[in-house]
Amino acid sequence: MRIEGVDVLRIHFLISADVLAVLRDRRLSRGAVLCNVRRRCVEMLVPPGTAATWPALPYTVCVADAVMCCPSPEVTSVSGRGADGRVWTAPPAAAVTTTDADALAEAVATVLVRRAAPWLDESPPTI
Repeated sequence: MRIEGVDVLRIHFLISADVLAVLRDRRLSRGAVLCNVRRRCVEMLVPPGTAATWPALPYTVCVADAVMCCPSPEVTSVSGRGADGRVWTAPPAAAVTTTDADALAEAVATVLVRRAAPWLDESPPTI
């Protein structure tokens, strides 16, 4: 299956579960989510033009005019099937939907701040 005409946001496995949890907790709709084991990331479809404005957030990269070679929508984490290290955790619908890029950027930023908080709140060592 090929998906064209969208940008793709790749979120590294180190933070992807937390980012998806933030989206879920905020009850924000999201489009398709592909787990790509070889790249150690999840890939999310975002509107065209997102890559041009995507902020430089750690553990993310946004690819413009991407062509995603991916398994058919039936190859999901629930089906137990996989294809070349790729499996849909949220397969695309008949009409491919994208996730709001601003909501994704806010979710990534939230996760990064939460992870940095223990170090930000720490008092400097006394000498």
